[in-house]
Amino acid sequence: MLLTRKFIAALVVGVALVGLIQAYLDYHRERDVFDRQMQGEAVALGRALGRCVAYVWQRDGEAAAYAFLDSSTPKGERLGVRWVWLDAKGRSAPEVVREQLTPLLEGEPASVVDHSRPSARRLTYIPVKVPGDRPGALEIVQSFEAFNKSTRDSLRNQALGGFAQVAVAAVLALALGVVFIGRPISKLATKARRVGAGDLSAPLVLHQRDELGELANEINLMCERLSEAQTARARATEQLRHADRLTTVGKLASGLAHELGTPLGTIAVAAREMELECTRHGVDDGALADVRLIIEEVQRCRSILGG
Repeated sequence: MLLTRKFIAALVVGVALVGLIQAYLDYHRERDVFDRQMQGEAVALGRALGRCVAYVWQRDGEAAAYAFLDSSTPKGERLGVRWVWLDAKGRSAPEVVREQLTPLLEGEPASVVDHSRPSARRLTYIPVKVPGDRPGALEIVQSFEAFNKSTRDSLRNQALGGFAQVAVAAVLALALGVVFIGRPISKLATKARRVGAGDLSAPLVLHQRDELGELANEINLMCERLSEAQTARARATEQLRHADRLTTVGKLASGLAHELGTPLGTIAVAAREMELECTRHGVDDGALADVRLIIEEVQRCRSILGG
């Protein structure tokens, strides 16, 4: 089961990494979309308000334009609009340095993201031509707080979803790992131990068409070949033992023939001398027949011994 646990750990880490990377990419993609949308809305709002402010300024004067701007813009933390002088200092000056407002000199909007506060802001400046030579603009401040709140909620939901995905993946990996990896490997290990102990019976059966199933089949074929080799070796050993026994018997027979051949030869010679003496001295036929019987039996024994 150690391999199964490693597989599950690797899968969980992989799923978690994929989830983190996806969340990171989604965050930056949504932030870019939200930022472009904010910038577009700020430019559209600024140009519309700028035309109205310029008209009121020209018709009714500067104070009326300020009053119109104050009454026509929403009040809140997410959006703020005010009039600024590009050459002013203090409260009427832009919140960013003049180097960041270069596009205003060409009559184009300028937009800057301010990260100096806990909640980032986008400051958009729309140039407005009013009576006089003094350069003025509308400063539109948009807070990223709504986006941050939405992002926090989205990340929390993604974290919960990712945790659920990891949990489901871990459970499925555990179940599949036990069924398709853990149990087959345990059976393979048991079979290997039995083969190591010399037990080649009971073939291993794995009902799966994969590498582990092929390994089980190869182990079964190996056991069959080993069993055949053991049988052949046993037969060869028995034949060698039989040949060794025959050799031993042959040696014993040869030694026995040698040991018996000498006394039988002596007996045969003595019996022939007795036969000659009986013939020479005319001994009765019964004694001569006994002597000849001894000679015949000695010849029979010698023929049995191969002498």
